[in-house]
Amino acid sequence: MNVSIKRVLHFPITKIIIGIVTCFSLFVIIQNFVLKPFFYGIIQDKSIADPIIHCLSLIVLLVSYYYLFRFYDKRKITELSTKYLLKKCLEGFS
Repeated sequence: MNVSIKRVLHFPITKIIIGIVTCFSLFVIIQNFVLKPFFYGIIQDKSIADPIIHCLSLIVLLVSYYYLFRFYDKRKITELSTKYLLKKCLEGFS
């Protein structure tokens, strides 16, 4: 890959934009075009179907974040692990 393209792709603001666009677009596409038609067809009551759709969409969002940055940064994703959960939660208070 060209050095200038690699430099642009690994610039921090570019990483943020690529992460937001990729994860959010997958979230919206899966939620609106796959999960809603499927669950609204099966479950007639929206108050029951909506929480299921939101939970599954959240899982899609987290999985897309995990795999995107696992391959994009080529690093271990520790932000989503339960091992560092208490440490990461307490960092917000300090």
